[in-house]
Amino acid sequence: MKVSIYTGKGASLAKDVMTALRKLNIPFQKVNEKDIFQDKLGNFSIFIVPGGWPEKYVYSLITKGYDKIRKFVKNGGKYIGICAGAYLASKKFRTDNGIFIGLELINPTAEMEIKKVLPGRMREIKLSKHMLSNGCPHKMKIWYMNGPVFKANKKIRVIAKYENNNTAIVSSKHGKGDVILFSPHPEGNSESKINPKKYGTIKLLKNALVQL
Repeated sequence: MKVSIYTGKGASLAKDVMTALRKLNIPFQKVNEKDIFQDKLGNFSIFIVPGGWPEKYVYSLITKGYDKIRKFVKNGGKYIGICAGAYLASKKFRTDNGIFIGLELINPTAEMEIKKVLPGRMREIKLSKHMLSNGCPHKMKIWYMNGPVFKANKKIRVIAKYENNNTAIVSSKHGKGDVILFSPHPEGNSESKINPKKYGTIKLLKNALVQL
């Protein structure tokens, strides 16, 4: 298992994912848009795109970066998208700034549930039986910061839903690779002192890395 984390333009919450991986004793390397352009994703088995600003991801990675990421997943790599990284994986997504074209690693569109950036908050999710939820309770609290709501179809496995029944975590195949998308933040949030170990959500992140 060789893990990479995107730390390029817009990846403002990458530090929280890195902190969580250190707590899990899982080694990782940072990659930016230049590394992706130079085909360095091929050195890894997992690519994590953290929370941040999805519009900046688009501006930084389209079109050459998109092609490299799609190739990585089609050839058997695992893409884990958290919040902004989940937006990026969709066919297209909408924010207050307009409609943006994503990687299309999964077919459904992703739309913002909250139409303006609001402070983060804890939300409840209900987990279905899946390798990603191994060792987790059926219901748990998790940090949320304007993550997407997916319009899933039959090709998408819904792993968790919010308390209002909107889709929160999904998985899918893309070529030979796996795609796991989190609308909330299993890594917690350092600025708001949300410890993922306390709430148990770090287990979801660990399972996403090692179970599929």
